[in-house]
Amino acid sequence: MLDSFAGLEFKLGLKAGDFIVSEWSAQLSEPGLLLAEFHGHTERSGEDPGTVMIYSRHQNATEKGTLVAPFDGIHGWYLKNGGLDEIVVTLTVAGFYDEVQ
Repeated sequence: MLDSFAGLEFKLGLKAGDFIVSEWSAQLSEPGLLLAEFHGHTERSGEDPGTVMIYSRHQNATEKGTLVAPFDGIHGWYLKNGGLDEIVVTLTVAGFYDEVQ
């Protein structure tokens, strides 16, 4: 559940070459109110920003695909609710990964 004007992040730990298949969908009252970004980044050390890669950014209510991690790090989805109503998001992932809190 994604409250109004709130953000939510799903994070997976992958090693370079690890493979995932994913699909997510959102139930929302108005199309375009959900900002979705699928990205990856290396573990940060001190002030060094590390490697950051944006795989996709859109305002659709669904996405599915595959990823072979190009580097060790955190890969996942950032979702931002731009409306007043709560949004229900369903994510399914299969492959080689560790859940990250």
